[in-house]
Amino acid sequence: MASVSMSQTLRDQIANNFKQQLFKAYRVHSNIEPHIEKIVNHLHMQDDDFRCAVDLQKEWDGIYKTLSAKFPNAVGNSYREIISQTIIMPQTTLGLIINPKLSADLNYTFYSDYAFPNKEQEEQGYGRKDYLKGLANHDKDDVPVVIKDLEFFYAPYEFNLRYNRGWGQEEYSPHGAAMLITDPEMCAGLITVGEVEQKVANKLVDFMDYLLKITTLKKFIDEWPGAMSLVPEEYKQRMAKKTVKSTVQKLTPEQIIPDELKHELNEVILTNKLMGDD
Repeated sequence: MASVSMSQTLRDQIANNFKQQLFKAYRVHSNIEPHIEKIVNHLHMQDDDFRCAVDLQKEWDGIYKTLSAKFPNAVGNSYREIISQTIIMPQTTLGLIINPKLSADLNYTFYSDYAFPNKEQEEQGYGRKDYLKGLANHDKDDVPVVIKDLEFFYAPYEFNLRYNRGWGQEEYSPHGAAMLITDPEMCAGLITVGEVEQKVANKLVDFMDYLLKITTLKKFIDEWPGAMSLVPEEYKQRMAKKTVKSTVQKLTPEQIIPDELKHELNEVILTNKLMGDD
């Protein structure tokens, strides 16, 4: 087994995988995960043609992996990719507007534009049209929620809800594309997203402090339960390689001295002995 040092790049990748595990665990125990699954299923199944496209993408994932191994020059070039990896771009973030006080008939309504009231946007000309369009979808009881680091899902539109506006993104003013959730049971579960995010953030700090003290991948695997599930595949392969020890043959003087020189050396040795030299 080859020794693999714990570089900062590897630490960051392991920490990102741990973060996804944390989100998954906390969401399940906070009753969030079932509602996320409902939303993703709705996105995938809401239209027969789009559902077919999702099925094709899932099948294509395996085919693409095989083709990329056979024809590496045809993939991975952002300027000219001969074999494209995606039919539908995957997403990992949901933008939701939680409001159980609105009609249940509005559940799963998608807003391509959504905006909280914002005085600066009211007054300025740039972007005001889009702001007003989004403001028309706002209700005073809305609770915007952004759920990040999900497993890949597909949608016929892009979620890009953001919490903040302004220079440095310091002003709380949710806006962007989001889906309205009005089902009371779903709202009750999804409203706890903020608590989960805080728990994950706290645990990540502790985890990174721990990783900074680890110098090799083997030590991490020996100490951390289920560590292999956090290690990127590339580093697993590096560690699995057998270390080939250098086997340098130690040569004897007999092997080094050529025959042509041995005769002369024997004469010198004989002469020294006759002269009494040791």
